[in-house]
Amino acid sequence: MRSSSLVAFCSLPFVVSSCVPTLVGLPGDHVVPAGFVCTATPSEAYGPGYVFRVDQTGAELLVSDLGAIAQTHVFAAALPVYDATVSRSVGLSFDLKIPNPAISNAEASAAAATTSHASFGQGRFVLMTDAGVASLLSEINGQVFPKPGSRYFVVRDTVQAKTVDLRFSRSDELRLGGQVTIASLLSGSPSLSLKRDSQLVLSASFDTPLNVCVRAVELIPGPDGSEFSTVSESGIWTVSERPLNARDVDRTIFH
Repeated sequence: MRSSSLVAFCSLPFVVSSCVPTLVGLPGDHVVPAGFVCTATPSEAYGPGYVFRVDQTGAELLVSDLGAIAQTHVFAAALPVYDATVSRSVGLSFDLKIPNPAISNAEASAAAATTSHASFGQGRFVLMTDAGVASLLSEINGQVFPKPGSRYFVVRDTVQAKTVDLRFSRSDELRLGGQVTIASLLSGSPSLSLKRDSQLVLSASFDTPLNVCVRAVELIPGPDGSEFSTVSESGIWTVSERPLNARDVDRTIFH
């Protein structure tokens, strides 16, 4: 069951029934989304309650989508411009960190050559509580049976947005193979566009908020392997970067 998390107009930082509630806005400049993996091709998939496994080849396979019963809380978020570490897998993924506010304009300009940046419009967090995850685990055990050789994950939290802008640093653009190669990774996504000003910029907009960043935690099987006994907060799902082949590189843009 999905619900909007509410905060009261009162001095206490939690809901009090006698106060008038409103949708909370998280202070984005204080939010460091540790454990989130972001994608340049967002979708409705990989929402909270989405269960998948990673087999021995590294393939990600849908096991069950329990999003309809996942107990989620939705927070509007004023998200800042993040530093981004961009990786190349099947498509493009990126991790986020808060930029250092103490650096000078000259240092920020120099960093643009080596640091990519990501920003989101009309962002919101869709989060589960510990109790909600524990409740979902019992549902998972009634439907999912671990297969040997696979690791299982459930999406706990997501960052959703209606717009995404990813500004590639020159070094990231080169490492990823150049504009033509980056464009090929995004082909088939009509909501995405690439343009160039001082940097290569990926822009995307969507009719409804999509899952841009995902935090998935690992489901750990019990001793007999017949069901999952715990959820590991240290077993955060990450994306492995695919090595760049020589044929992938677009050399013309750097001439």
